[in-house]
Amino acid sequence: MADEKYKALTTENILGSAGFIIALAGLIYAIIEMFTGWAPLLGWIVLTVGLILSIIGIFKNPKDIAISGTTISVIAISLLIVNGASFNSKSPIKPPIDSNNIRASYTNQMDMETLQTLYNPETILEHKKKKLKEAPTLENGVIENERIKIQITSHKIIPIGAKGNESGNKPIIAFWFEVTNKSSIYTSALGSWGEYIAIYQDTRSDLLNTLKSTTLDDAQFLDSASRLSEEIEIGATVKCAIAYGLDDDEIPVDLAYRDFLSEEVYGKINYQIK
Repeated sequence: MADEKYKALTTENILGSAGFIIALAGLIYAIIEMFTGWAPLLGWIVLTVGLILSIIGIFKNPKDIAISGTTISVIAISLLIVNGASFNSKSPIKPPIDSNNIRASYTNQMDMETLQTLYNPETILEHKKKKLKEAPTLENGVIENERIKIQITSHKIIPIGAKGNESGNKPIIAFWFEVTNKSSIYTSALGSWGEYIAIYQDTRSDLLNTLKSTTLDDAQFLDSASRLSEEIEIGATVKCAIAYGLDDDEIPVDLAYRDFLSEEVYGKINYQIK
């Protein structure tokens, strides 16, 4: 369940990437069609598909590749429109293919080095880590919006075998918190925590490492955990606790207040392990 809860944090923008690649192919068709008149209908079809997928991809994250696909599609469609008008008003005879002209036109329309940078997974990862690093510090452990208020009251590092972590195989970091429902929308402690909070520990260079939630062995914590999924009435407050297995016993942990879908980080709290 924990893997599913945080799956969105590492899911790539598949539609945006597909739109970008198709739009790039459409741009090449458009340029070739300008000089040869070859398969103009195919160019229109490819570009239309690329434009649609790219626009859909803008509403997912990461957005950069989808925005690039949309831009390429618009540029290429403009080329086809201008070329069609030129063809109708001047001559039905197309000049022969000139590879130098094709390369020059392509280079002028889009900087390939820029496209490769935008599409590079390492660049996307660096952008995510930069957003987390530059996020403002949350004051007094309060996370609040128009729907809910989460007050983090305390935290504790619990070693393996210590009370609350007797059966664990990793040290854990536990959080005690209160959730207040401010709206008429269905709200639970677990839903609110999972929607707005992620716990990171920067132990790997190849991803934004998200810690997995685990249970606390103490009886009072188990009772608290049983209330995580209960609906919170409007204006009511529920006290709960949750824990995460640490992947390292020295590297600090970041608690991030972020949007579950867009991954935009609004604030964070840094917790030292030692």
